[in-house]
Amino acid sequence: MTDDVWAVLLDRFEADLRRNAIPQSWTPPSIPLSAAHAERARELLQRQRQRRDQLQGELNVVREQLRALRRVPPVHTDSPILLDRHL
Repeated sequence: MTDDVWAVLLDRFEADLRRNAIPQSWTPPSIPLSAAHAERARELLQRQRQRRDQLQGELNVVREQLRALRRVPPVHTDSPILLDRHL
């Protein structure tokens, strides 16, 4: 294995992040991360953390919307219903 293994792995992580793909499981290469790739790895980790935080915020919004919908009493009718929720 050469240092190129880390370059390929970091490329994969970046592609996953760009596509909003769920990362696949991985095993760190047996060779240590070189100084040449360390800065790129740190930047990628920071971007992954930012994306995680963004997704957590979006998840919280969805959970709040679901809680609001659960408070709406069921209506038994054949006519359409419009629910307008203003914050």
